Amino acid sequence: MRFMKKNIVLMLAVLMTAGILLAPANALVEQSDSYYVADYANVLSPDVEQDIIDANAMLEQSCEGAQIVVVTIDYLPDNYYADEYARQLFNDWHVGPADENNGMLLLLVTEEARGGIVTGDGISHNFTNRISNELLDNYFWNYVDKGQYEKAVTSIFDRLMNWYEDEYDAALTQNMGGASPAPGGVSA
Repeated sequence: MRFMKKNIVLMLAVLMTAGILLAPANALVEQSDSYYVADYANVLSPDVEQDIIDANAMLEQSCEGAQIVVVTIDYLPDNYYADEYARQLFNDWHVGPADENNGMLLLLVTEEARGGIVTGDGISHNFTNRISNELLDNYFWNYVDKGQYEKAVTSIFDRLMNWYEDEYDAALTQNMGGASPAPGGVSA
C-alpha cells in the first residue's frame, strides 16, 4: 500500500511538471487559415483582413518573399511578455522565408494595451529597434490608447509596407488609409 502511494505521488508530480513545461507551448494561438492575419481579438473588419492578405501577396512577390503577419489577441498568456510572445509566434509560424529571414510579425494585445513588432534576422540590421519604436510611437500606440485598434493596425501596417518599399526599391501601392500619424504622433 505504501509503495502504491509513493508511485501515485510520483506519477502526479511527473504529470504536473510535464503540464507546466508544456503550458507555454500550448498557450500560443493557432495560425489562421489566411496565415497573414490572425484576428483573435475580433477588432479587424473583413475588408482590412483582405487588405492585409492582398498586401502580403504584393510584398512576397516584390521583396524576396517578405511577409508581415498581423496577430491580435485579447490577453497575453500567463508568464509571457509581449515581445516574447510575438517572437515565439514568429518562430513557430515560420514568418518570412528561411533563406532571407526578412519577415515581420505585428502583435496587438487589446485588453492589455501591449504589442510590438518582431523581425527576422535578415532585416534586423536595417529595421532597427529605433525605427520600430518610432513607428509604434507615431502610428500605433496613440490609436491603441484610444481603443481604435483597427486604425492602429492599418496605420502601422501602411508604414511597414513603406519601409519594405524603400528597403527593396519596390513599388508597393497598398494603402489602408492609415498613412497619417496618430493623434499626438509626429509624421515620420
